[in-house]
Amino acid sequence: RKKSSTEEAIDKTLLSLKKKHITDTKEDSLKKLLIFQEKSTTEEDFLLKKPLIRKKKLSTEQKPSIEKDPLIIEELTFQITILEMTDGSHYDPFFNLAYSKEIFNYMKAREEKFRLKNYMRSQTEINSDMRASLVNWLVKIQVNCNLNHESLYLAVKLVDHYLMKKTCKKENLQLLGATAFLIAAKLEETGPPKLDRFLHSLSEGFQRHEMVAMEISILSTLKFEINIPVAYHFLRMFSTNIHINIRTVVLSRFICELTLHEYDFIREKGSNLAAASFILALHMTKLGNLTYFLNYYFDFVTSDLYLLIKKLNTLLTLYPCNDRLKTVCFKYSHPNFYEVTKIPPLDKLKLEEILYS
Repeated sequence: RKKSSTEEAIDKTLLSLKKKHITDTKEDSLKKLLIFQEKSTTEEDFLLKKPLIRKKKLSTEQKPSIEKDPLIIEELTFQITILEMTDGSHYDPFFNLAYSKEIFNYMKAREEKFRLKNYMRSQTEINSDMRASLVNWLVKIQVNCNLNHESLYLAVKLVDHYLMKKTCKKENLQLLGATAFLIAAKLEETGPPKLDRFLHSLSEGFQRHEMVAMEISILSTLKFEINIPVAYHFLRMFSTNIHINIRTVVLSRFICELTLHEYDFIREKGSNLAAASFILALHMTKLGNLTYFLNYYFDFVTSDLYLLIKKLNTLLTLYPCNDRLKTVCFKYSHPNFYEVTKIPPLDKLKLEEILYS
């Protein structure tokens, strides 16, 4: 039947209200989307913003080497990684606190499979000093490429495990280090540098196919067992469970990173190195009462680590005289790393008193 004028007027009113409602809904949705995007951008900027201090841009033609350019670290761009920032607020998305004990036990059990032995006796052309120079150069690469510390630690582990099974010529040592770093970056980084970036950093004129061949050699020699727990993994786990100030956390990382250069520490477990570095950092910053939590959360018997703690304190005492540690020392003397190198090591007698009291 034909609609009356009243019904037509009602229909028109309803239609106009419906259109208005749709328009309002679209506008509200658009406003909400814009607000959400602005908020996301702000949060993303806060998380990803990294304090930069640029001294001098590194020339593209300048190549870091093990023996040349000892002060090249002064020209690098210092960027504190996002991992340092998340640890600063004691929130780490990579380690779920609810399962930290289970993760720790798994990593601790797995590290037994990757214990290192004294391999330098079987090497005919390289020695521990050359290894220390290589690690010093790898630290420069880590800072220059803004890579995670896990990649650095894993690269050193891969070098050691490879050298334990194969001999290496002196002229190939740097190629081995760069290739190990490439493999470690592929495993640890969300956006690892390309092969050419590492190839360009080499002082010798190595070709692309030589690095690819070295990568194949490392992976086949280690039977693709490259997911190795390193000391830095344990340090991050400690800092996320035991809430201390970020300066003490960075100090423990500085102490632990000094050991990468020292061949005498290769046989130590990563978990023990991390725990000893953490305990020493706590005592150096007058937070020694918190060492109890290492036993509470991770079942560490601190008395078993006393010899290692004293060894680390001696290393800290001697590092200003050690040229091969200057890259690490310069790195951690920067404000982005809270200038932790200025914190003095403990006196030998005082440390004895603290440990055995």
